[in-house]
Amino acid sequence: MLSFKDYTKAELQRAISLALMRQIIIAVVLFLLAYMLIGGQPAYMFAVGLLWSLADTAMVFGSTVRGMDSSPQAGKRLLKITFTIRLGLALLMVFVIVRMKLSLLPVLLAFILMHVFLLLNLLIFTRLTKKKTTAVEKGGKEDGSC
Repeated sequence: MLSFKDYTKAELQRAISLALMRQIIIAVVLFLLAYMLIGGQPAYMFAVGLLWSLADTAMVFGSTVRGMDSSPQAGKRLLKITFTIRLGLALLMVFVIVRMKLSLLPVLLAFILMHVFLLLNLLIFTRLTKKKTTAVEKGGKEDGSC
């Protein structure tokens, strides 16, 4: 299960910055692969999807950090605002791309692919953190050894 329940704000910010750095590295690698394999305009549209996904991820993580210090009602309000902004940005991106008669498929493919990598990134991170926490609770060292 994906949970950041027991994190302090500093630990959460460190985890988020690490996840964002991994996402940026993945985006660069995916863009280079797309450029080498398909090249031209589809690769640039793929890059637009990667940038859109990185912006979306940063927006979600930013609202997570801002919501840590707020009350539950303010957190729900922030969640609704973030969702509305993300949905508006998605509709605007699709509308502009369709109006410019550009290819939408590479953009959406990159967006979905980056979100799959984000989920894997977060699952791997929380699994490693859970192993470390469980080992320390059992009297072991932080590296998971006894």
